[in-house]
Amino acid sequence: LGNELDFFESVFRLGEGVKRCEKRIDEVGLELLLKYRLVALDLRQILLSMRVSRRLRRIYDHVVTMAKWGQDLVGHGDQMKEVRLIEPLFVEIRRTVAGAIMAYSDLSDVRAREVLGMVEEVEGTHQGVWQLFAREIESRGEVAEAFLNLILIAGDLKKIGDICVQVAEGVVLLMGENDLWLSDRESQRVIL
Repeated sequence: LGNELDFFESVFRLGEGVKRCEKRIDEVGLELLLKYRLVALDLRQILLSMRVSRRLRRIYDHVVTMAKWGQDLVGHGDQMKEVRLIEPLFVEIRRTVAGAIMAYSDLSDVRAREVLGMVEEVEGTHQGVWQLFAREIESRGEVAEAFLNLILIAGDLKKIGDICVQVAEGVVLLMGENDLWLSDRESQRVIL
């Protein structure tokens, strides 16, 4: 029990550092915008960096929220063996976050498109977890609050996945010559 509570406290303590990093990235971005004559691609990269910084902050905010829900689950102990059922969604989100960050750091539209392809998997897993926990809430009255916390955690994980999609879309738009939402045939007509 002590290790879990220490983990949650460490998540909460990270907040100030995350805020400072986000603020510093915005400051550097603005300094670059004001100091240098930038071409369009440079300008878009700086703006993307500032947006990614904000999106990483939003991911942290969701992690804090999940830690709060997690603290409530610690007290349920053996009654909550079903906590493991959320693990597949967590694994997919972890892979999606890593892919989005790598796509951004490498400015790889190929990697970003892979992240966009992960959306359906995340959505399907999220729906499955949500339905499973909803059934458990209906069948068990005594730990319904704990299952509700798990549903809320699954929702925050899904929101993190949505944020990763936004990062990946930004990379695709930055690196691509055509509109992200057009098919290849439509984009060829627009470019020509």
